[in-house]
Amino acid sequence: MIGLSADAGAPAAHCLPAAVRLLLVVVALVVLRCAGPRVRAAVDTGRLSRAVFPKGFVFGTATSAFQVEDMAASGSRGPSIWDPFVHTPGNIVGNAGYDR
Repeated sequence: MIGLSADAGAPAAHCLPAAVRLLLVVVALVVLRCAGPRVRAAVDTGRLSRAVFPKGFVFGTATSAFQVEDMAASGSRGPSIWDPFVHTPGNIVGNAGYDR
């Protein structure tokens, strides 16, 4: 075999220390995370607690792209199918909209 040493399949000796260092860093981070102080933020919820809600109540959140993408006319994006929909009278109850 031309240009190959006898131990070509063996890992290079200089790679092992870096791998060992990486492993030690990961282990140290895990130990620090597990051994760190347990701090709980104090939040004033007033009289609100889970007991106030009916049994089986599920908390949820939502948003829409229309709320976060900005108006098409502002130049930050092109018009979508939603833009003409919200500008057509009668499609939204009370003709409410972001620009009315």
